[in-house]
Amino acid sequence: MRGNLKCRKAQAGVIGGIVIAMLIFSIILPLILMYQQTAGYISTQSIVELNFLNEKLKENIAAVGSKDGSEITATNEGSIQVTLVRLWLVRNSYVELVIDIKPGAGGIITDVLIDGKPVAGIMPTLKPGSTLTIRLDASKLTNLNQLYFYLESDRGVLHPREKAQPLVEIPGIPPEIIEFLAQTHFGPIIYWFFSLEYYEVQTQRGKDWIDLSDGYEGFVLPSKEDIVLAIMVTNYDPQHRSITIDSRSQIELYPIKPTEASEQKFSIVSVDNNGYIKNFDSITLGYGESTRLYFRGSTPNKSTEAFLSIVLLGNFSDGSIYGQSIAVVGVKVE
Repeated sequence: MRGNLKCRKAQAGVIGGIVIAMLIFSIILPLILMYQQTAGYISTQSIVELNFLNEKLKENIAAVGSKDGSEITATNEGSIQVTLVRLWLVRNSYVELVIDIKPGAGGIITDVLIDGKPVAGIMPTLKPGSTLTIRLDASKLTNLNQLYFYLESDRGVLHPREKAQPLVEIPGIPPEIIEFLAQTHFGPIIYWFFSLEYYEVQTQRGKDWIDLSDGYEGFVLPSKEDIVLAIMVTNYDPQHRSITIDSRSQIELYPIKPTEASEQKFSIVSVDNNGYIKNFDSITLGYGESTRLYFRGSTPNKSTEAFLSIVLLGNFSDGSIYGQSIAVVGVKVE
């Protein structure tokens, strides 16, 4: 009897060991293998993503517009080849158009060339040192001086990386010449003459608003309208100081014949990236920095010829008072 019990216990031990082994092989071992596969997949994906990120960081495209806005030139100054897939056109921080980089796209691109040779049917791929030329039908675009551009690569990088480039190339002027003129002629803040434009004030969601994609050249203004004038200015203080412009700044409109209409004032305002008009507090421009300034007011009730006087007030970074009346601009009110 005791012998049988011992035999049965031995059999039970063997069976239990077999069951445990089966559990290990049927449940635990697959889990271990699954974990190893998952870990290997994650590791592989991490390497792929790291390599992709490294390639994005190596992209380096230098791009410029042209004097008449009819051509964009981009050179691959990096160490890897880059495929450029889309052209972004931006106006006043608002994306106006995104089109593929290929002939005929958007009815705007006429030719695409790499190192002077036409490219057709494929997206242009630039080897290190190669140059891409995109030719545009500038007649299909309005207010070219307001347009800026990016070039997007197939890795999702927008070039130039620092900021959008003007479609109409701004000629380079040695800083010392600008500083000399700033000190002897027009003062520390430069007003870019042809940047003047206006926007009609509208109401959206119960708030005053302007459509930043729908600006008009500001040399002809509508009569009896609530509008926002916009100008571009740059700080070229010869002493390289920052300048803070405050809420006392304004644009003054003076009719050439005072009997035809009365003087009007346009107060400085803030406009956010969505076009909503807000109260202006102040803005600080470092040396060499540019910004757009917005001024709101009403135009005369009658047609007249007039001139604008841009008055900027504030302080220099050294604490001294800043005040400047920028060049007179002639306009016509219709």
